[in-house]
Amino acid sequence: MFLPEEVDNKTFRLFVQRAWFLHNNRIALSPAEQELVDLILAHPEIQNAFTRKMLDISRLYKPEEENPFALLAALWEINKQVNADKPKGVRSIFINGFPENMVRRERQRRLARAFLRLCRSGEKAISDAKYVHDLEREVHTDFSSSAAEREITGERGTYNIYINNLIHESFSSVSSSFYKEADNQVLSAGVKLAAAFNRLPSEWIEGMAAGWRRPEKATRKERIQDLCEFLLSPQGFLEISAALSAEERQVVKMIMDNGGKLLYSKLEKAFGGESGDDYYWSQHPPKSVIGRLRYKGLLVIGKTAGPARHYKVAVIPKELHSVLKNL
Repeated sequence: MFLPEEVDNKTFRLFVQRAWFLHNNRIALSPAEQELVDLILAHPEIQNAFTRKMLDISRLYKPEEENPFALLAALWEINKQVNADKPKGVRSIFINGFPENMVRRERQRRLARAFLRLCRSGEKAISDAKYVHDLEREVHTDFSSSAAEREITGERGTYNIYINNLIHESFSSVSSSFYKEADNQVLSAGVKLAAAFNRLPSEWIEGMAAGWRRPEKATRKERIQDLCEFLLSPQGFLEISAALSAEERQVVKMIMDNGGKLLYSKLEKAFGGESGDDYYWSQHPPKSVIGRLRYKGLLVIGKTAGPARHYKVAVIPKELHSVLKNL
């Protein structure tokens, strides 16, 4: 189980907005994205919020306001608990704990709001049995009371620490699928810096700009142009020289010795992969050696055509060859 406010953060809000954008533009969704969209469509109080202009992902909701992100996060978690019957007994509450004529949407909403109240109960440890017992008790709370409304919409309280891996696993899966999508671009050995950056997700461009402490830019195009100019400038060379670790320099040398392009599998074997890196670079910069070089804008990953199939490769953009050789 997760604590909703741990998920109702910029990362979660970006993920929700991406899913909603893809849905509205009839672009294929991942299973996790589809699950979120289905919940939004099933709950008018959330859908009404998402049919307005793009929500402010940094917005703080007042106690009297309903936070659609927090409610959606709780609905998502409850949906997973019911489907998996984990903790055991949650599915029974969903099926047998309400009047027979109560529709699925209302059952989900009542469970989600009960779950949010339990998360704010202040208990520091809780067993599966107690959680199921307390959840069943809470679903019958009067939801019209102002106290209950505050529980579902606003202020953070003290949270219990009853946590399992359902949400963590979901986000790991989502992050992995986004990485695969980003790494599926076809690259040539002579790809130029701007062309390589244009293939990257906006989230990564923002993360790279933040990592190099670049000034804010109004558009993605301007941000990419600023990054390219910086990395190829004398000041950029000095900052790159200071920022590269010994291990990162070894990666660069290994790729440059191979003409600026290397099979990813060889690099992974020598320095490890990126399995622990988060997709949302602006929130969680990569920690792997390969990931750190990507985060610095010095390395891009993609596919190259082979005789029978595509191969995953690591490429240093063409203009950076002379810069990195001088290191």
